[in-house]
Amino acid sequence: MALVLDGSANTIGGLAVGGVPNGTIDADALASNAVSTVKIAANAVSNAKLAADAQRAYAHFTYAHATTHLSLASTTGGTHVAFSHVKSEQGITGDTSDNDWTHATTGYYQLQIRYRQGSGSDVWSVFGVTKDGASDCVGISARTGSENSHNEAYDVLYKVDSTSATYQLQGWCGSGTKDVIDPTEQGKPNWTNYDTLVGITNNEGGVMLDLIISKIGDL
Repeated sequence: MALVLDGSANTIGGLAVGGVPNGTIDADALASNAVSTVKIAANAVSNAKLAADAQRAYAHFTYAHATTHLSLASTTGGTHVAFSHVKSEQGITGDTSDNDWTHATTGYYQLQIRYRQGSGSDVWSVFGVTKDGASDCVGISARTGSENSHNEAYDVLYKVDSTSATYQLQGWCGSGTKDVIDPTEQGKPNWTNYDTLVGITNNEGGVMLDLIISKIGDL
């Protein structure tokens, strides 16, 4: 079908699918919100084409050490929770020297901390993510009891409103000090890459603490 120009209606008829040359339509030619979600085919936009702030952000930090004991919380204003290894990260940059991290995009984030308590007994514990130091808390976990020789897991939902600020995890307990149990006495799996994944090499090597952070929404 030949092209049909209708000057009175300002339309062009007879265009085949893909008939407009590449590079003809630019961003200015598209009206705001012109492309709705239902008009985007599955897998039509690759991750490489997404803007940095649209990509999924996540991080996995761990604490693993052959000899050093890890204390999580105290009765003071809180204890800075350490991590020794950055296992993976995208849009979040961890710093093991300062035990804090930065975000490439603002938004709402969820942090999960998991470990096995070695000592500290059944007293109240709470964890909080703080901004630019230890006092400005931007999200806290539920305040719950915890027991020796039990697995502990906490979730913190927090707000990131600055990409230049640093963030850290603070732990507090109602009495004494809570310690993470060392991965001792029962050996380790016979996987050829286990020591590499953990980050240390010794007979009882293991990850003592997991910190997993993921972006769950925009501001």
